[in-house]
Amino acid sequence: MRHGEGELLWTNGDKYRGSFRDNMMDGKGTLVFGDERGGEYVGEWCCNQMHGQGTRTYPNGDVFVGSYQKGSREGEGRFYFTSGDLYWGEFRKNLMHGAGRYYFAGGQSFAGTFVNGKRMGKGKIQRNDGSIEIYQYVNNSRVGQGVRWSKDRTKAWRLWKKASASPKSTGSTTEEKRISVTEAAVLTQEIDQASKEILATYDILPNPDV
Repeated sequence: MRHGEGELLWTNGDKYRGSFRDNMMDGKGTLVFGDERGGEYVGEWCCNQMHGQGTRTYPNGDVFVGSYQKGSREGEGRFYFTSGDLYWGEFRKNLMHGAGRYYFAGGQSFAGTFVNGKRMGKGKIQRNDGSIEIYQYVNNSRVGQGVRWSKDRTKAWRLWKKASASPKSTGSTTEEKRISVTEAAVLTQEIDQASKEILATYDILPNPDV
């Protein structure tokens, strides 16, 4: 029976080196995937499953650093994409789920709540010029009206989608109108309330950072 430190090789090319308990991978160890999954996992194990804190490197160069439960990304973590993007937040069943922030390689960022990998509820986009835009999201799509605030937060605009006039187009453009700071504050509160109602159906609290 395997117990303590050791090494295990599989016919598919997988190789584990680390701690065993009761004949199972348990404790800290490294698994190099030799099949089509590729890459490696370095971290904690329990009962032959990735469980606890670990780092998973994928063959395409993506890297996840964070919490695992029973083999899946679960809880707090950071996912580094080869594109230069970064997601930092909560996961459930390998998907972005809960409060999180997505940093784009170009410098902009999105803070909000995710449900099963999709933006849901209130979300805030931080632009490179220092301005911010606040929207309501349902399954990754913006709905209703949004608000843009200037860098110094002294000016504001109402934002909404306008469908294309071309019968051949199914897209839309974003229209904007200058509004007072008071009007913008009221609209932001309306977005807050709508977000809470949407997220309540998923039993998720809004991101406190938005």
